[in-house]
Amino acid sequence: MDYLVQAPTPTVNDFCEQHFVSKSTLLRKSAGLKRFMAQYSLRFSYTDLQITGNESHIRYFLFIVYWTGFHGIKWPWQNFSAADIERIFTTANPQPTAPIFKLQQLLLLGIMRLRINHGYYIRDATCFNILTDHNSAFDELVFPTELFGNLATKNRHNEAKFFFFAQFSLITAVTGSQTQAQLVLTHFAAEDDPIWRLTVNFLAKLTATFHTKITPADEPILTYDVLRVLLTTIALQTRYPKMLDFYRPDLTNFKSTQLYQIIAQFFEQPGLTETLPQLYRNRQTVSEYVCYLLQPQLHHLEDQQMVHVWLIAENNDLLTTELQRLLKHIRIAQLMTPPARPQDADLIISTIDSQAPLMQEMAAYGVPLLHWNLEANGSDFFRLYAKIKTLYAAKMTTK
Repeated sequence: MDYLVQAPTPTVNDFCEQHFVSKSTLLRKSAGLKRFMAQYSLRFSYTDLQITGNESHIRYFLFIVYWTGFHGIKWPWQNFSAADIERIFTTANPQPTAPIFKLQQLLLLGIMRLRINHGYYIRDATCFNILTDHNSAFDELVFPTELFGNLATKNRHNEAKFFFFAQFSLITAVTGSQTQAQLVLTHFAAEDDPIWRLTVNFLAKLTATFHTKITPADEPILTYDVLRVLLTTIALQTRYPKMLDFYRPDLTNFKSTQLYQIIAQFFEQPGLTETLPQLYRNRQTVSEYVCYLLQPQLHHLEDQQMVHVWLIAENNDLLTTELQRLLKHIRIAQLMTPPARPQDADLIISTIDSQAPLMQEMAAYGVPLLHWNLEANGSDFFRLYAKIKTLYAAKMTTK
């Protein structure tokens, strides 16, 4: 992959000679990668050894490959340095950014420069207008000539649109996300276009279902995440590369949750076929991804998905306080109190030995038992968290 991306004129014969492999071995070894890329309508062309498909999809794919592969440890590009890219770009765009955001931003700019140097451009950027039109943040973006050489004005404008949109769609950072989210939400609230109204209506649906307040003002990051998924689906129109695909490709488990059923039902509404047909065509993928994004923030509203813990322990300050504090702050767990019954728990934790008569009685309930040592150390706390996480995952797959 790296040879194909960085070599100015890559060929199969040249690659095979450099790496001492036969063409048949290359074809066999690359079969899995070809299948993986096919889900994004990307293909290998062995005639001139290049990736074929939508240029935006290719860049998204390369960004994820190189970000996961190098992850800020080393600059992957051979013919230009990160320092040069940073100097050129930040001189014209001096806004401060979070460290991890800057690393991803430089990688994205590096991919763009490499693709442009090899003659691969964004030919049509109208799909990004949903974010760039009437957007003061985009109007303030400056792409110095030095960054990408002597691009024609139209090509430079297309590349600027792609960069602005890809930043919003691909790049995330814990620090600074609130500010970035607020800028995007303010823009879309002012535009009040169909995608914004759909997002607001979606949050209202969640509010009504879970009897809690979920609005852009109350949950700006959650709203921002939903917008990222919807806008990227609309712009790229087909299944597009996501970091999640590389780490957790199978999201079918989420289909058993109440949250997924609500999301899927929302995106089945007939009106979408006219107002936002791209979303309707990709509604299943959108529903799975939105569910994955929202589950960590909303799972506490799905009581049946929580891991219910029955605790049998002394209330000695220093011996069990840390245990109770951990259980209180694990968002996928919930301590049970009367009138709840231990036989309805998902996990019973006890400081009493499992051989004691009381625990033998508890064992008859068929509920998993975990003995807690009053001299518990870090590994015990980790073992407890791992147990709760396993039970939670099992509950998610069970209707």
